[in-house]
Amino acid sequence: MRKVAYSVFKSTGNNINKWTGVGWIDGKDLIYFPTAKNGKRYKQTLKNAVSNSRQKPYDSTQYTGEMNVIEEIEIKTEYGSYDTREIEISYIFWFKYI
Repeated sequence: MRKVAYSVFKSTGNNINKWTGVGWIDGKDLIYFPTAKNGKRYKQTLKNAVSNSRQKPYDSTQYTGEMNVIEEIEIKTEYGSYDTREIEISYIFWFKYI
């Protein structure tokens, strides 16, 4: 595992979230620690971030990338049953080895 400084933007429809800080590259995944609404930090993994990134031309330690992920979520309907929906999540990220 290598230590990195990171910046991650997550976009779901009209919602845009941004997290920055210090995380880890574990093989090909970026592990970062965003803060929840209640102020607690939690572990999040961006799968295949290294393979979806490209090196900055002016610095061999900086990488940037973007990826779209489709996830299935369950929504509770007004009748009490659950409906499964697919949502698209867009990530734009940057990291630098430190």
